[in-house]
Amino acid sequence: VEHYPDAKVILSVRDAGSWERSMRDTVWAIYHSDNLLHHISRARYHVDPQWRAWVDLMTEMTWAGPHGAFAGSYSDREQLVAAFHRWNEEVQETVPADRLLVWDPAEGWEPLCAFLGVDVPDEPLPRVNDTQSFKDLIVPGALGAIQEWWDREQAPAAT
Repeated sequence: VEHYPDAKVILSVRDAGSWERSMRDTVWAIYHSDNLLHHISRARYHVDPQWRAWVDLMTEMTWAGPHGAFAGSYSDREQLVAAFHRWNEEVQETVPADRLLVWDPAEGWEPLCAFLGVDVPDEPLPRVNDTQSFKDLIVPGALGAIQEWWDREQAPAAT
C-alpha cells in the first residue's frame, strides 16, 4: 500500500474453517508438519537457490518477525483461525476503503471486474488453487529440482 499508493487491493475471503483445513494441508504443511510436503521442500531448499529464496521470503512474510501475517503461535486450529481473522481485520483497517475490495470468489467475476474496471469474461471463474493442485505442483517440482541437482553434482561418472 505504501509502495504503490495508486494500486487496488483485493482481499479474498472465505469460510475460516475451510481456509484453516486447506492452509494446514498445504502452506502450513511445508513449514511445520512432519509429512512429505515438509521433507521434500526441505530437501529442495538445500539444492535449489530459487526455492530457498522463496521459502525464506515466505517465512519472513508469513511466520516470522513482527510483520508476519501469521506470526506467533499457530500450532492448533483455534490459533490459526484467530490469525486468519486478525489478518483480514488488519487489511481492512489498513487499506483505504476506496482501494480495497473484500471479495469472496463465490461471488463470481462481477464484483471483481467492476472493482478493476474491466469487462466480465465469458468463461467461468477458474478454480485452480485447491489442495490437490497445490500438492501436484510442489511434489513434482521438488523431485525435478532434486534430480537436476543429483545429475549435476552427485551422479557417478559413466565408465
